[in-house]
Amino acid sequence: MTPGDFQLSLTKMTDEDSNRLRNYIQTNFGIRLKEEKRALLEGRLHKRLRVLGIRTFKEYCDFLFSDEGMKSEPETLMNLISTNKTDFFRENHHFEYLRDHILPELSMRSLNIWSAACSTGEEPYTIAMTVENYLTVNNIGDLHYNILATDISTSALNAGFRAVYTEKVIEPVPPEFRLRFLMKNKDPNSDLYRVVPEMRAKVAFRYLNFMDHRYDVKEKMQVVFCRNALIYFDADEKEKIVNKLCDHLITGGYFFVGHSESLFNMKIPLRLIKPTIYVKEN
Repeated sequence: MTPGDFQLSLTKMTDEDSNRLRNYIQTNFGIRLKEEKRALLEGRLHKRLRVLGIRTFKEYCDFLFSDEGMKSEPETLMNLISTNKTDFFRENHHFEYLRDHILPELSMRSLNIWSAACSTGEEPYTIAMTVENYLTVNNIGDLHYNILATDISTSALNAGFRAVYTEKVIEPVPPEFRLRFLMKNKDPNSDLYRVVPEMRAKVAFRYLNFMDHRYDVKEKMQVVFCRNALIYFDADEKEKIVNKLCDHLITGGYFFVGHSESLFNMKIPLRLIKPTIYVKEN
């Protein structure tokens, strides 16, 4: 049988397969995939079935839920279904607010910022560039800052740790920031850039599952970015996640969400001060 024959022999996902997989994903990762997302789930898993030499989604489910499969397949499954859409300086008004309002207000000499759904690293490195540039422009040399970057996708975390991006990906980065914070590959035919070591050292990448009972984060944060991730959770889980994140945010600290997200009508210690920007009250 040729690879093409094998590809054609893959069967469609049945209702039972879809329900088993979507229920498992929601229970363990909190991501709610509606039935209309079946085609997306099926498409992302087809290549995995071929790698495993499996021809039906029932066989894949049986493998996933076996003792052998449970040892390693959940991580692979999560990496396959994760949506790692992100950009440098995405929703730039948040970084402008950080620069113009939060940083000037700081009275402490240390700053901890959490990028709580960091994907492939563009957001935490944008935060680092924003803070570093503010310190330089204002001749501030005694503020120590660190950025925690967490995500459930290990492949995204690895990409963030490598900090290598194509020329197209870095397009939103202002030219003066590119010169200072990005290094071009020495190969003249390459379109790759890497974040400079000084900025990479400011960002710590860690695995985090929002569905965990508690988050193993020791630092107290002054700022939390949790943008464009909560939309994948139902209302109850969303409220629990926000409260667990707020457990690590100081009173008076800031909490950012994405432009399509709202924390309206939740029992959380946050007060809306501007669209998509909250402050912790207690």
